[in-house]
Amino acid sequence: MRITRSRFLILAAVALLVAVMVPGLREYLSVERCLGSASLYDSGVVVCSDGVEKLSVSEIHWFQIPTVASEITGLLAAGFVILVFTFRDRARARLAG
Repeated sequence: MRITRSRFLILAAVALLVAVMVPGLREYLSVERCLGSASLYDSGVVVCSDGVEKLSVSEIHWFQIPTVASEITGLLAAGFVILVFTFRDRARARLAG
């Protein structure tokens, strides 16, 4: 894979975006037993059958300080993007040659 400035910026953006959003996603999905058996009230509050209140999407702090686990997840996402770029370059080389 050729590293160009645009590809480096794409990799950095993907890694950073994933790293800062994974803690919020984990917070949102933490009460997963409530997804199938929740009650939605007029106020927008979702209450699970066992009494635990599910946070709404707007109440989650989506952009948080990255944790070690979220940084590793961001690096894995950047590695996936590198593989996409590599396979795309190989496919273009096969078509051209």
